[in-house]
Amino acid sequence: MDIYYALWAQLAEFPVFVRAFLVVGIFFLLFGIFFEIAGFRILGLGIQMIIWIIKLFFVLLSSLLHIRINTKGMEVWNGFCNGTEAFCNMLLRWKQRLPKARGRLWNVLGALYLITVAAIVFPPLLNHFVNEKYQSRIAVVRNLYLDLEKGPLQEAAAYEPLLKISVPEEPEAASEAQTEEEKCLRLSERGVAGANVRTEPDKASDSIAILSGDVRMTYMDEQDGWIYVRLEDGTLGWIRDYLVEEISGEEGKLDG
Repeated sequence: MDIYYALWAQLAEFPVFVRAFLVVGIFFLLFGIFFEIAGFRILGLGIQMIIWIIKLFFVLLSSLLHIRINTKGMEVWNGFCNGTEAFCNMLLRWKQRLPKARGRLWNVLGALYLITVAAIVFPPLLNHFVNEKYQSRIAVVRNLYLDLEKGPLQEAAAYEPLLKISVPEEPEAASEAQTEEEKCLRLSERGVAGANVRTEPDKASDSIAILSGDVRMTYMDEQDGWIYVRLEDGTLGWIRDYLVEEISGEEGKLDG
């Protein structure tokens, strides 16, 4: 499990769309390998076992009922037998189609992979065009993925990333980064009445602060229509980009 969480700690360094490409891709890859090796065999054996169970049931039922030809129940029995035989034939046809389905397995999985990733990646791009009331409905798959990865990411916070990836910084670039003035923000006209600061860049995440009026914050990062900010008390969180605007000069300096 240590390696598992170390991998999640590695993934935590990437944005959501990169994690989605990797995690969903690995899931579909493992799913395809399982079906390629054992899945279709298990399905074929399961279908055959169902047919055997049905036939055994009929043998036992026939020996218990001893239905005679001249009884009225014979018509009902024959109808029941014909229906069951048709069901068994349908199962046999399914079994015979398994090799053809196996040949199309990777094409189907590839299409499902692209659809799933698109459903995770694209909803934030629509935030500027879709009313907030309907955004959660459009982002159902994305929210489900974020909920599924939330647990492993929280557990992985206590682990070091599996791989050591370090990019040496050029002295001049580092010097420029240190001297670069921090970008200060305030609430926009849409946000001044009240805006939530959340733990994650997602509307479904917990709210850690509610801002209103003339408050200042420092720009830290941005992702998928969200801005990562530091409040005056040092609190870090995410706020929607259209709820804030940049200010500069003496007006934008934070106290302390």
